[in-house]
Formats: sequence, structure tokens, C-alpha cells
Amino acid sequence: MFVRKKKSSQSDRISIQIVENRRIGSKVSQKVLRHVGSAKHDQEVQHLIDLAEEIMQRMLHESSPLFSKLPFTSSKSGKINEDFDDVSLKSLTGDKSFNCGISEVFGKLYDDLGFSKLFGGQSAALNNRILKNCVLARLAAPTSKRKATKTLATEFGVRMHVDKIYRMMDQLDSNKVKQTIRNATLGILRHKVNILFYDVTTLYFESFTPDELRSFGFSKDSKSKETQIVIALITSTEGLPITYETFPGRTHEIRTLLPVIKKLAREFEVESVDFAADRGMFSAANLVELERAGINYVVGAKLRSMDKVTKAAILAIHAQQQKGEDSYQEREVTYDGRRLVISYNPIMAAKDKKERQRLLARLDKLANKDGKVAMKDVIKNNGSKRYLQLDAEKKTARIRREKATSEAAWDGVSGYITNSAKPAGEIIANYRRLWEIETAFRLCKHDLKMRPIFHRKGDRIKAHLDICFITYALGRQLMYRYHLQQGKKASYDVLREALAETEFSRLRHIKSGDLYGVPMSMPPIAKKLYRLVGLKHVRTPFKL
Repeated sequence: MFVRKKKSSQSDRISIQIVENRRIGSKVSQKVLRHVGSAKHDQEVQHLIDLAEEIMQRMLHESSPLFSKLPFTSSKSGKINEDFDDVSLKSLTGDKSFNCGISEVFGKLYDDLGFSKLFGGQSAALNNRILKNCVLARLAAPTSKRKATKTLATEFGVRMHVDKIYRMMDQLDSNKVKQTIRNATLGILRHKVNILFYDVTTLYFESFTPDELRSFGFSKDSKSKETQIVIALITSTEGLPITYETFPGRTHEIRTLLPVIKKLAREFEVESVDFAADRGMFSAANLVELERAGINYVVGAKLRSMDKVTKAAILAIHAQQQKGEDSYQEREVTYDGRRLVISYNPIMAAKDKKERQRLLARLDKLANKDGKVAMKDVIKNNGSKRYLQLDAEKKTARIRREKATSEAAWDGVSGYITNSAKPAGEIIANYRRLWEIETAFRLCKHDLKMRPIFHRKGDRIKAHLDICFITYALGRQLMYRYHLQQGKKASYDVLREALAETEFSRLRHIKSGDLYGVPMSMPPIAKKLYRLVGLKHVRTPFKL
């Protein structure tokens, strides 16, 4: 078995295939086991080769077929393409339709990435099956564990009591989950990770009672009355998860970095890695710790809080403009003995100006005839307060026009503290890809509904997060592989919907009670996803 590059005779694209030599008598022929994808550019071709190498290694270690024609992880075995000549349509009655796309495609990927081996011991088979059901149910319809059992029963034909899920969660090893997720990411990237992204968010509970883990703090979901926890996430530049950590809800985000970095340095080879984090992580202590760990970093800088001399040097970037022009600029200055890279982006400048004008217009509408704004009318967390000067009684405020004027000089100006020797343009480009981790949190919190959290015990809370991050890892892996093989991106929602529409109808024999499955039509994207994970969608009826 080996990876083969094949040049297309009809285009300039190169196909990457997993091929096996087969000897028939004195002749040797080659059989294509998996078409991984095709690309034009050298970098894209190399990414496909890396993916093919990872798939091939997993194929070599597969001991049994992973294909199952039944919903989720049922213990029944299906007989595919059995001869049904003796079965009359008149003797069959419609029973129910089940989804098979999510269970088959995500189920195959789940097994391929090693998640089916998270449990050991006497109850390993049962716990591994329950965990897989929970993950696939969350991919299909994210909800609470109790509601998930109803979804499994009514939509997928799998019956499971919620107490079994809770017992499984109590035995789930979070460290093993994180290790498996990290190995899945490093495996598909062939350990070629040179940039890590770091960010923090909060997840709230349907609870108002604090404890050691759940507590009140600054909520990024604007849920100030509910308890919460803080989640720190590290991903690759592709948004693939590396690791994540949990902190009590009262933890300030700037204090999460040091323990994560120390743990990362112990578990991950970081000598050749550039670490990128937003300005919420900007503190002298964090920078010192990154330097002690030997990690190259680029951290967003809080420019407006710097000293006057440094701020004057930063704003001198406007002097680099040609007369009458407004073009992109870069500049470097020194701050506290460190390299500070500055950029000016006219597109961002226009956006900043428009946002400021929008906020001021909103305040103008709220102002009375004396130009005062009642504080009770100001919406919290919308940025308007920085343009207000409170009166003595703190019930009204005047609009600070001078503040708005002074801020205009900072429109489109960004800064990045770094100890990397890379060119300024590369530093800026790497930092700006932090939107990938913001997308990761958005997918976790909205598409996969990681919150609100309904659990109360600390171990159950962490197990819930483990299940959610396994789900996220599967979604991201599928998105990444689809991008590599098809040469274009597709959102998680688009891929999930295509698989959700892939179903089969279950028919029941009126006299014998035997069950049969009849495949239904599937979306074109679903067909590509089946090929992507090495599955062939059965088109003919089969016996259950």
C-alpha cells in the first residue's frame, strides 16, 4: 500500500491516491483503494499527500470493517444486498424512516480517529457504544442528555436510558479524550504544526448557585445573573483543536494563559511553534512566561494604554502616507524592550469610523434637549459608554465629542507584540487568522449548543465538555478534509444538513415481522462525503 501522485491528461491537476499492488500470476496490477483528492498548486498537493499518509496508516491498522448499515451503533448486523426475490411488496408495510448519513459518515470518522477506544476494562464495549451514540446524537440534534435519549429512540431506533449515559460520563477520562483529540489533529497535519491560536470564552449554566467551579464573573454571553465557567481553547491555523482547559467562572481571562502554557510545554513540542493570542492575553507576566517556555509568540497589543512616547511613535505611521493617499502601511517600534509591529489598514479604518458614528448617532437619539443621556436608556456592553461623561448623581451623562475626535487617529491602527524574527507582514497575517478560533467558539456554542450547561457535578460538567469537543473535532475534521479534497470550503451546517437528509425507509414484513431497509435519494454533497471517508453508499434494499 502506498500513496501515488497521478497527473491528469485532461487538466493540470494532480490526483492523490492510495494504491495497492496486487499480483495475479506473473503480472502485477495496481488497485486504487482510496481517491484522496486533486489539486493544482504544490502546497495543496502536499496537504493532500499528508492526508493520504494519515489515512493509509489508519487503514493498515484496521482490523475489521467499520461500515454498518444500521442507525448509530446498534448491535444488530445487517445483511446488505441479500436476495429478496421471494419477498413480495404486498407483504411489506411502511414502518419508519431513519437517518443513516450522520451515523455512517461521522461514525466512520469517529472510529478512524480513535474515539471508539476511549474506554477500557470490563464495560469498555458498552461505554464506548454509549459515548459514540451521545456524540452522534449531538451532531444530529444537540440537546440535553435526557432529550437525546428520546431523539435516539424516535429518530434513530436506538433505545438507551439516561442513567446509562450518566454512568458512562462518570467514567470518562478527560485526559484521554484530550490526548485523542490532539493526536487526531496532529495526525492529519502530519505533526507539521507551526502556529497555535489561543482564546477564551465563557459558558453559562441554568443555575444561580455558585460552587468551586461554577461561579459568577464577566460573561461573554451577557448572562451576568447565571453562574458560568471559563474555557480556554488552543487550535491549529485550520481551526482543528489541539487542547482545551476549564477554569472557574470567576477567573479573569488574562490569568488562564500561564497554566495552559505550562501544561502545553509539558505535553507538546513547542520549540518551533508560534503562539498567537488576542490582546486580552497581553500582560508582562504572560509574555515572560512564554519567553521562559521558549515559545515564539505574537500577542495583540493594547496600544492606547501605552506611554505617550510610544503612542506618538505608533501614530507616526500616518506620516508614511503619500500626500492625498490612504494606503496600507506597516511600521515597527520598540516597547518595553520588545518588538512591536504596527499596521494601518484603510479598510479597517473606514469600518472603525462607521462604527463610531453609529454609536454616536444612537446616543444623539437618546439625548434630551439639554444634550444629556439618561443612563437607564443606555444598552449595556454596546460600546457607547466610553463616549459618555457621568454627572455627579450618575443618572445622566453628557456625550464626549472630544473623545470621539481623539479616537479618529486610531482608526485602522493595530499592534502586535512579538519575539519572532519573521517579517512584519507574516506576523500580521498570522495574527489576523485568529478569526479561526473565534469561528471554533461560534460553532461550539451555537451549532453544537455547548451551552447552557444543565449538569451540576464537576466531573459531569467536564464530561459534557469532552463530549462537545469530540463533536467539534469531528465537525472540523470533516470540514478540513472536504476543503482539501474538493478545493473549496463548506460550513459545518451545510455538511451536516446534507448528511441529515441521507435516510433509508424501514419496511416491516406483515407476517414474519422481518425488517428491511430501502435507501432513499441523497444530496450530491453527501455522496462526496461518503467517498471522502472511504464509504460506498448502498443503493439496493437490504435486510436488517
